[in-house]
Amino acid sequence: MRQEFRTLKSRLPTLWTNRYFVSTVGGRGWRSSNHMAKSRRTYKYRLWPNRKQREVLFSTLEVCRQLYNDALKERRQAWKLCRTWVSFSMQSAQLPACKAADPALGKVYSQVLQDVLHRVDKTYQAFFRRGRGFPRFKGKGWYDSFTYPQAGFGVNGGQLSLSKIGNVKIKLHRSLQGEVKTLTLKNENGKWYACFPRSWIANLCRRTTMPLA
Repeated sequence: MRQEFRTLKSRLPTLWTNRYFVSTVGGRGWRSSNHMAKSRRTYKYRLWPNRKQREVLFSTLEVCRQLYNDALKERRQAWKLCRTWVSFSMQSAQLPACKAADPALGKVYSQVLQDVLHRVDKTYQAFFRRGRGFPRFKGKGWYDSFTYPQAGFGVNGGQLSLSKIGNVKIKLHRSLQGEVKTLTLKNENGKWYACFPRSWIANLCRRTTMPLA
């Protein structure tokens, strides 16, 4: 600014001293303020299921994969044939009847099945945002996890308690801290892992610029 008004500066030198400039448009002071920021981190632990538990884990994964494909198929057909939107709530309302017709669904914790439908819903919403390319079905080997979104699990010492599965040995190489609400069980090359997304509120002190009065 002082470079742009060289003529004015030569006529009114007092007006353009550093002291005057800092006390008006040029002055910026630092003021610290606390900001609450939500952080998210995932902790991953190795599971050591026995033979029977491994069978149940893989069976649960397969049931979830088939449910994902069935829910996706219903949405694709409804859109292609009738241009009708099938919502999460509509498919969720059908689950009790589906479980009555298919005993395999009844062996999986209900909220795990709900989460599968949530995954389909997120995938389909992403498709509508893109406007092209229908979501693809999940073949064997392409669906590798299922989630307990709110409840149905707990950690007690070296055991991970899973609803509809049992108590599975877990290697806690670090302690779980903070509020844990969600658990995802993931299969990687035949090995099972427990993934806990941990959310907490971090109190950050950030320096922000505020003009001097």
